[in-house]
Amino acid sequence: KVEAIPVKDIKQIVPEDMYFNESVLAIERFEAEAGPFEAQKKYIMAAECLEQAINLRRKFLGDTHKDFLSGLESYVVACNVWGIQCLNSAQFTSSLELLKKAEHMTEAENVPNFKRRVALRAATFNNLCCYYR
Repeated sequence: KVEAIPVKDIKQIVPEDMYFNESVLAIERFEAEAGPFEAQKKYIMAAECLEQAINLRRKFLGDTHKDFLSGLESYVVACNVWGIQCLNSAQFTSSLELLKKAEHMTEAENVPNFKRRVALRAATFNNLCCYYR
């Protein structure tokens, strides 16, 4: 069983006077849109929503902010879990796309200050090995 990574709602992070900031609203919208896609097992769509939210969190909070990094970790874990679920149900194209998304987000130049990067990258490569087996 994979442990869920807690990710704070963006409005728990920013001051109240920023609640209606365009970026804050977009992050909130993208993160909210991912849930129904996940529930419908439309994992690529869910991942794309979360990817948009992660990119906005990075721009808004900075790439060393703990709440950007926890969001990134949650995204990478989700892509790996969904990738393996797709692999197990013979959805090979979706599986590879999700695992490649996780691989991309764990590249050193993409997130140089991410302490969990190497462990998540190793897990992603392990899952890619399962895919190519």
